[in-house]
Amino acid sequence: MSTLLALALLGSGGPVALAQDEAVEEPTEEERAEAFAEVAEQLKVGQKARAADALLAMTDDEEKAPFHAEALEQLADLLVELELPYAALVAYERALSLEASPALVGKALAMADSVGDTALLEPVFATNVGVGAEGPALGHMAYLAARENYRQGNLGVALGITAMVGKDHALYARSQHLKGMVLSQQGRFNDAIAPLATAMALASAGDDQAFADLAVMNLARAYYGAENYARSIEYYMKVPRDSWWWPEAQFERAWAHFLLTDMSGTLGLLHNHMTPFLRDWYFPEARLLRIYALFNLCKFPTASVEIDAFAADYAPLRDELDAQLAALDPVAVFADARAYHAGQAHELPATVLRDLPHEYSFLATLNAVESAEGELARLKGVAANPFATAATAWVSDRRDAMVLAEGTRIRNRVQLQADTLRDMLDNAEISKLDMLKLETRLYEQASVTGQAVGARDVALREERARFANVWSYQGESWGDELGYYKVIAQPECPASLLPSQ
Repeated sequence: MSTLLALALLGSGGPVALAQDEAVEEPTEEERAEAFAEVAEQLKVGQKARAADALLAMTDDEEKAPFHAEALEQLADLLVELELPYAALVAYERALSLEASPALVGKALAMADSVGDTALLEPVFATNVGVGAEGPALGHMAYLAARENYRQGNLGVALGITAMVGKDHALYARSQHLKGMVLSQQGRFNDAIAPLATAMALASAGDDQAFADLAVMNLARAYYGAENYARSIEYYMKVPRDSWWWPEAQFERAWAHFLLTDMSGTLGLLHNHMTPFLRDWYFPEARLLRIYALFNLCKFPTASVEIDAFAADYAPLRDELDAQLAALDPVAVFADARAYHAGQAHELPATVLRDLPHEYSFLATLNAVESAEGELARLKGVAANPFATAATAWVSDRRDAMVLAEGTRIRNRVQLQADTLRDMLDNAEISKLDMLKLETRLYEQASVTGQAVGARDVALREERARFANVWSYQGESWGDELGYYKVIAQPECPASLLPSQ
């Protein structure tokens, strides 16, 4: 690590530990040979299980503390040979927390990728970034360390660490994406644009379409946060119609149109979310934004009807969420989300679980949990050696910790949705009272002008094509129409409610 980067990390106030030179007397080769004598003897006669037991006993012997890191590394190597990769990963992680070397870091990263649990290494890397790593492993370590610091809210530390991932590294695109996310979290949206644009360009040139779509989304959000709404619209439009992110992109783009006072554009984009194709998705804010747009056009009767429909649709969902959250703890929530992902019966409404099969955190946790459960099943067939008992406890504890953490994350998110939905419903009722007052003024205007409120022309054409059947729109929707709706809405505001020029 460069001196400049080290100073930057230390000055950020984050929990980054760097290697210190300490006067520690190293054990002699004779002392080492004596400490590992039993292990060597068992390996000599091919007794890997007994050698593993001896290594485990060494880690519990305080007199052999100088050899604990090496004993754990050797134990992990043996567990790999015994086809227990998850237990090996836990042993590697414990060894890393004591002492790191390039070889150990490399083996730990390879094993984490193999079982799908790089998250286990993130905390130890986050507090020892750069220690014992070199070459590509250094960039991999740095990315995981940055991600952990970002998760913990140490944004300055995470930002500094991303600089350790070189342009030629396989994780460079993701590190730039993470850098953009950190800058956005810091409110530095203009600064976030460049790294997010780099991530988008690199991702688009690769074969991970899901990551490419996410990079485009977050670049659009950076422009939105920078109040460059026109550019944000440009990038929201780049999200493909077949992308999971497309409905969200249309909704967020509608907000950009709203802030540009383009109510017709807002209503046109939000019409997608009113169709049967998206109506069951969780988009209460899209419904409210539609009401706000109608309100700005002084279409108070229509807006009032929309508020009633909003309450009718979402009040039952709020009540269902309240009931389910009261009955489900984080472990049960994870089991429920897992059942939903597998297409099985579940308790929480599908509308709040729909995003999970596309979330990195959930998918990574699910993959790791399944790996752990597979290994626990194999361990049941292993003789009751001390190492097997320890391996079972290690893997079981790791699985339980992952389930609890991810279940808590999902439950907190659903709880936030329930709380936010409750506030939306309460505020909608207040808004309806305000609209009723303004609607009265609208009818007063109609009585003066003689024009009925809500009157419109069904068709303006004087001539029709021959041999054509023509019928008025009656709410029908077609899948290939999504994304192409247009609305031309004229304000119906009394002069006293028109915005000043």
